[in-house]
Amino acid sequence: MPSNNHKKNIKILSLDDANQLLPTLIPLLHSLQEQKKQIFKMQVDIEIEELTGTDDQNQLFLHSKRNIDQKMQILERHIFLFENTFNKFKKTGAVLKDLEKGLVDFYYLKNNEIVFLCWILGEPSITHWHSLEGGFAGRQPLD
Repeated sequence: MPSNNHKKNIKILSLDDANQLLPTLIPLLHSLQEQKKQIFKMQVDIEIEELTGTDDQNQLFLHSKRNIDQKMQILERHIFLFENTFNKFKKTGAVLKDLEKGLVDFYYLKNNEIVFLCWILGEPSITHWHSLEGGFAGRQPLD
C-alpha cells in the first residue's frame, strides 16, 4: 500500500549545529557561485562560436566545431563540479534559497513548530528565523 507521507526527508538542526556548519558552508557557497559564473560564461562562449563560426550555408567551420567541442568539455567539467559541490552542500542539511545572495535556511524546531533559521552570506552567525512560508521578508530575530 502506498505511503500517505509525502514529506521529504529533512534534517532538523539546533541553532548551535547550524552555526557550526557556517565555516563549511561559506567556501561551498563561494565555489557554487564561481562555478555558476563559469557555466554561464562557457554557455555564452559556445553560443557566440555557433553564431560567428558558420559559412554562407550556415555550416560550422571545422575550427569552430573543434572550439565548440573543447568548450563543451570544459562546460561539462564545470557542471560536474557544480553538482558535486551542491550535493556536499545539501548533505549538511542546509537549504540553499538564493545562490546569488548566499541565502541559506536550516530546518529548526521553535516552540514545537518547524521553521527555518535564516542566514545570509556575510552575517557572522545565525540570528534570524522565519516560518516555512514566510521567506526572507518574514525574518524575525531569534529570542
